[in-house]
Amino acid sequence: MRYAADLITGLGDHVKVVKPPNGADMQQIERAATKAVMESWLHEKPDVLIVGGWPFFDLAARSGTMGVPSIFIDAGAVPHDGIPTAGLPIQLELRRIRKSTLPFIDRVLPISHFIEQSQTLGDRAHSAGVRTILLGSDHLRAPYAAEETADGGASGPIVQQVRQLRRDGCKLALCLGRYEPTGYKNSPSALAVLESIRHSLPATLLLILGTQQEVDVPEHLSSFVKLLGHPTDAELREIMSEVDLGVSTSRWEGFNLPLVEMQNGGKPVLAFSLGAHPEVAADPWFLCSDEKEMCRKAVAILSGADLPRIPFRNLAAFETKLPWRQTLSAWWEEVQSAASATTERSPGRRMTLVDVTNSAADGANSGVVRVTRQLTKRLQRNPQLDVVFVRWNAGGGCYELTDPDHGFLSSYGGPVDYPAMLVDPARRGAALERIMLARHPQCVLPPIMFFPEVALDGTNMLRLEWARRRGLMCSAILHDLIPVFHKTHCSDEVIRNFPQYLAALIRSDQVIANSSESLRALRRYVQEQKSSLPANLDAIWLPAQFGMTDRVKDPGMPDQDEVRILCVSTLEPRKNHRLLLAAFAELVRRHPARRLKLILVGNRYAGADSIVADVEAAIAAGLPVHWRQVLDDAELRGEYSAARFTVYSSLVEGFGLPIVESLWLGKPCICSNEGVMAELAREGGCLTANMSDVSSLVEAMERLAFDEALHCKLADEATRRPLSSWDDYAALVGDALYGLGNPDPGPAPLQRKPAPVEEPERTKVAITLS
Repeated sequence: MRYAADLITGLGDHVKVVKPPNGADMQQIERAATKAVMESWLHEKPDVLIVGGWPFFDLAARSGTMGVPSIFIDAGAVPHDGIPTAGLPIQLELRRIRKSTLPFIDRVLPISHFIEQSQTLGDRAHSAGVRTILLGSDHLRAPYAAEETADGGASGPIVQQVRQLRRDGCKLALCLGRYEPTGYKNSPSALAVLESIRHSLPATLLLILGTQQEVDVPEHLSSFVKLLGHPTDAELREIMSEVDLGVSTSRWEGFNLPLVEMQNGGKPVLAFSLGAHPEVAADPWFLCSDEKEMCRKAVAILSGADLPRIPFRNLAAFETKLPWRQTLSAWWEEVQSAASATTERSPGRRMTLVDVTNSAADGANSGVVRVTRQLTKRLQRNPQLDVVFVRWNAGGGCYELTDPDHGFLSSYGGPVDYPAMLVDPARRGAALERIMLARHPQCVLPPIMFFPEVALDGTNMLRLEWARRRGLMCSAILHDLIPVFHKTHCSDEVIRNFPQYLAALIRSDQVIANSSESLRALRRYVQEQKSSLPANLDAIWLPAQFGMTDRVKDPGMPDQDEVRILCVSTLEPRKNHRLLLAAFAELVRRHPARRLKLILVGNRYAGADSIVADVEAAIAAGLPVHWRQVLDDAELRGEYSAARFTVYSSLVEGFGLPIVESLWLGKPCICSNEGVMAELAREGGCLTANMSDVSSLVEAMERLAFDEALHCKLADEATRRPLSSWDDYAALVGDALYGLGNPDPGPAPLQRKPAPVEEPERTKVAITLS
């Protein structure tokens, strides 16, 4: 093959040469070609795009996003048998690119039914827009094929050498196609065929299109093999007219142009009965099952003995079988049809990497982890997003796929990471890099790195930089700034590490706060730090839904003989368990005749051993307190059902998920009369108290425990007030993620304007050549 620059540039004024970046791999070259061509469309957009393969697969798959239908003329990808080890990765990558892009190209026109059945349909995964159009065979007779004739191409030394061999009485067989010592071309087999022919016809010579450096001819055949180098098209046409027989020993062909070229000149060609050969051979007689049959038929043709008449009659008529005018007409039909069709701009799914490092490793289900699991389970089903779960590998300084066999991501109703199940555990990092290359080709938006968790291990900037190096936009959920503005409630370690987390968070492209309170705190922090806010800020309130549970509309009456009070909260300082225990002890003291029980559900917090000691001391002193630590959702649901009401004694929150979860399950809740918790309580179902005052909390618990009218009123409010579900929340977050950096998040179908009747508009076609 050769690139005729003068021929290409001579096609007109609208030829754009795309130079691949130095040192780029195949995928990077594809993306560079897409970028260069689409940028040129900002000035003048074509009506149709036609591509012939790499590096324009990505462009063809994405062109629909700009309202340009694409057509791919599919010549297939070569088989891998015999390919040198160094060349195999290129062919494997080409197959991967085909499979990831062909489903999104508007029309695919395979050059043979063999290519259609063996590759096109498999790579495309559907048959819509597929039409087989055979190539033409008469191009060597076309006027443009004779451009070299004036320079002596048809009468040059190579052609004269062949003519002299013919005058000397030699029988001439031409090995068709480029000579390849290895691989599917099976070129050395032609030498074995020659050797067998010469047993019957010693005067037979084999002509090979190659040089001494390319063809290793056995010494005993060196006198009977003539190497012709690389003749021009004009020379090749004359050579084909002079020889007696063409031989194609290829073990795979998607069409076989040399075969049809020679048949078009009325010369017989023998080939193996495989690939597309049955579609393009002049007659089935010229097809062979093996070398032995090929040798037998070659001897018959070269000697002229006992030749069947019908195959050669069909050979004589082959010239009219595959004219290029027929191929071009069929292609033009597809171009016109594509240009006149209404093209819907498919936005494509946006790849979203989700950092679930903590959720994949945490066996409990505290607030942030609970949010991550419930949210990402639903984002996984979002048709706008391709969600990929990742975890940070601190030792390797990189992200990798999760390990479903040794993790907790799917616990408590969390998402199941199916792709990670299929990956070799030792190659999770490499597998992630490969997955990132397979993002939806019709999504022109960059992928997203989504941080729904709080990382306090000091690696936040490393995680952000990893994403930036790969061209990802970054989005994060902000849960709270308690370690900044309420340091007395946090451990020294959290206070020390939190600024690093915030430094990375405000460098994200988008921050989604879990409440207006958290968003106000972020604005205050950035102002005090004299820093800058991310360009995209939003407050999307967390939902009330408890796990996967439907909302409880009729909670029923709890046990009248026992007042069970439930507190769901991690045992940490700001959750205020000491005050809760003191208030409960006072309640028990005031009502010794009543059966009261406080149920605590929550894991111990690192560095909060004193709180655990207080709980254990209260239990040891005989206070009716039961600490159930970590429960699964079914067990916790049972505790909610048995409780008369819940208490959330926290002093400060970014949101306060247990409050609204209690309301979702129809249980009134006592919470703080300050901050975001007071805001949550405002719409009903809650009784507020001063969580810094024991007597205030005792009074609230006393009223809700024994005032039936108040209890019924708050329970009714809890079941009636508007509360959002995880589906609602995930839909809003999904829209925010998809809309990040997207100037047109809701594209409408493009309607093509009909051409004016008085002056028909010429269809503009963009054609790519590799």
